[in-house]
Amino acid sequence: MDARVGARDRAWQLGLRLAWLGLRVWWRVARPETHGVYVAVWSGERVLLVRHSYRPGTSLPGGMRRRREAPAATGARELGEEVGIEVSPGTLHLVGRTQLCHLGKRDHLHVFRLDLSGDPDVVIDRREIVWAGFQTRDEALVLELDPAVRAYLEGRLPAASPASG
Repeated sequence: MDARVGARDRAWQLGLRLAWLGLRVWWRVARPETHGVYVAVWSGERVLLVRHSYRPGTSLPGGMRRRREAPAATGARELGEEVGIEVSPGTLHLVGRTQLCHLGKRDHLHVFRLDLSGDPDVVIDRREIVWAGFQTRDEALVLELDPAVRAYLEGRLPAASPASG
């Protein structure tokens, strides 16, 4: 990779960080309801975690639902966009749903699980996602985690009923 690509990546990261800060201000003023998805990708006893360029802490792959997009479709799309794992929405298993007030907004989250028999090839763009790696639950729990991710890993996330997808 040449220096120009690295500079472009840093410029993207700065732009994403500024957009994130602007959203945080908007969320504090507007107090919106948002709908998002996390996907816990498990390879044996290890879960895939990601670090975003624009916000602190470690999280699961995931993101915001688009209008009229099914939660599992969001999860599959975000896995492809963030870590290069291509799956169909039907391979994701809903394990929990929760609502939390975080960063000035009410967030409605679906958490899905994907079990793999081995480590997939993880590809990150170094713009939105700057790190991705598999960690055991214990290794993950010592990190700064998104509150919903911590609740999931600690077994405190409300379980999803079959009709709640």
